[in-house]
Amino acid sequence: EVLSSKISTNIFSVYEREDMLTFSATKDAASKAFSEAGVGVEDVDVLEIHDAFSVTAALSVEAMGFSKQGEGAKDAAAGVYSLKGRYPALTFGGLKGRGNPVGATGLYQIAELWLQLKGRGGLNQVEGCRIGVAQNIGGVDTTSVVTVLAKR
Repeated sequence: EVLSSKISTNIFSVYEREDMLTFSATKDAASKAFSEAGVGVEDVDVLEIHDAFSVTAALSVEAMGFSKQGEGAKDAAAGVYSLKGRYPALTFGGLKGRGNPVGATGLYQIAELWLQLKGRGGLNQVEGCRIGVAQNIGGVDTTSVVTVLAKR
């Protein structure tokens, strides 16, 4: 079930932004999606984030509140986002593992969350997952869509 899906935009020119290391569109979309869905980061069991570049993954989890500002990469290295970590992310390899089908990336993420929520993740299954979040961006966080799904 789709609990919420929100979109937000950011200033196009990265150098004109207040903080180049904050994904404001993702932060806004996540805040609105979580609020409408009635969930917080502590409720999320599995994540699909936009990881076309390693830095976008780190900045994305920070913007959504899964890691503190500046600690996304450290948390990833510590296993927070591994299959058995606190917030399993990219359980089928993400954009780095399967490629980035531009234009279809968001749909791919939703399909992969659906597999997890239905218990069809195979060797990559996150046991007992009930809430999944997908985050997809266009440009350098120029546009961000955050979708919250639930197993019902």
